[in-house]
This record gives sequence, structure tokens and C-alpha cells, in this order.
Amino acid sequence: TALADRMVFEVGLTESRPLHTLLSEREFSVFERLAQGANVNDIAQQLALSSKTISTHKARLMQKLKVNSLAELVKYAMEHKLI
Repeated sequence: TALADRMVFEVGLTESRPLHTLLSEREFSVFERLAQGANVNDIAQQLALSSKTISTHKARLMQKLKVNSLAELVKYAMEHKLI
């Protein structure tokens, strides 16, 4: 069916793109700062947001990048030449 073909096509597109391209602008901004060693409170202050909001962005971006720790996040950033 057309829907099935479209789903397969979209899955293919997602798999060929680096995972960090799936992040929102805000998530990417938080990702960059985390990868450079900033903590949640520092980032919250820099972006004039609450620590809770930054923690939520951190959890979502880590899920999207399929990383389970800050070390993995830094490794991802280095492998993709983002830091």
C-alpha cells in the first residue's frame, strides 16, 4: 500500500541521517553545552530556563541519541566532530 511504502521510505531516511539531526534547536543547544562539560544548573542559567526544563531536554536528547551516560554523549559528539 502507499502508506506502507511511505513508512518504509521514512524509516530509511531516518536511519541514514545522523541521530543528532533529529534534535530540536533547544535540545541541540543543551547537547552542545553538556558535551563541553557544562552541568544542568550552568546550562539553565545560561539559557534563562529552569534546571527542571534542562533536565527534561537532557533526558529527551539522550534518548534520541541512544546514549545512556554523559560519557557516551561526549563520545557521540566527538565521533561526529561536534566538539
